[in-house]
Amino acid sequence: MIENKWGRIISMSSTGGMRGDRGTFLYTSSKHASLGMIKTMSKEYGKYNITFNTINLGNFNYGLFKKLSKNKKKEILSSIPSNKTGDIENILNAISFVIKSNYVNNSEICIDGGM
Repeated sequence: MIENKWGRIISMSSTGGMRGDRGTFLYTSSKHASLGMIKTMSKEYGKYNITFNTINLGNFNYGLFKKLSKNKKKEILSSIPSNKTGDIENILNAISFVIKSNYVNNSEICIDGGM
């Protein structure tokens, strides 16, 4: 990337990991460490047109969310203003935007429905 003077590093994280919910000490610590690394790297490698950004994801109707109880899903959905989970297309749009944007660096994009 340095040689080509172009690169995009996109860290996938979570809004839950950034909130610091009860019982998530290790998970939350790892997400904050990742964010610190991205912020530092963005400053060190920006001069090479290499950008570092983080996309924080909320709840999507995939993976672990599908395994939750109906009550837990209902609780989570009630905390989202639109009362719905995200769609994969939202993630793809954000990734495409970050790749195409040469001035978006050291940013956090939250895709969580406004939680």
